Amino acid sequence: IVEVIEEETEVVALEEGGEEGSETRDLAAEKETFLTTLEKDGYAEVGAYKVELVPGRTNVYHMDEEIKALKGGTVDEDGNMHNPSSIYFVVEDDAVLMVDGGNPVSGEAEIDAKVIVEAMTAGKAVTLIYTHSHSDHTGLGGSTAVFENVNVTKAYAGAPDVEEISTVDTQHTITGLNDGETFTVAGKTYTVNIVKSHTEG
Repeated sequence: IVEVIEEETEVVALEEGGEEGSETRDLAAEKETFLTTLEKDGYAEVGAYKVELVPGRTNVYHMDEEIKALKGGTVDEDGNMHNPSSIYFVVEDDAVLMVDGGNPVSGEAEIDAKVIVEAMTAGKAVTLIYTHSHSDHTGLGGSTAVFENVNVTKAYAGAPDVEEISTVDTQHTITGLNDGETFTVAGKTYTVNIVKSHTEG
């Protein structure tokens, strides 16, 4: 599905309450395990996230925070509902279209997301498109860690939402698209429809 790039082992230390609580993660090994499982089963989890092959597709993957142990809509003891948000990857031979950025991340969840995004994009040219400006669709865009090794060559959003999205995703230049405009990824043309019912963009 995607290539595992040969690289030196990348190790990230997570500090939790001082040196005694620190944990070391081998991200290269995690990416390889994730991709192997995804290719074999069409489903893989990394920490708080799952990725699954969209039924009937060979190159479209759905990512969200609804792992088997934590279903969407689950309410915690404080009454907060778990609200997973979708991200999609359309993986082509030489490029990837990444649709949306999910919820904001920090701590281990940020490293989990980094493992997945780097594995799914695997050094290819990435086009990032945001469907709209709400925080549960732009969250990863605010993380430099998630995108530090990702080759985002273009980033788009509906023109009316660009200004708001750009306050979250300050690392990519977001190009606004209007209704009926098109963009191309790996020879496939996508047409934009601005529906204005949820946000203006």
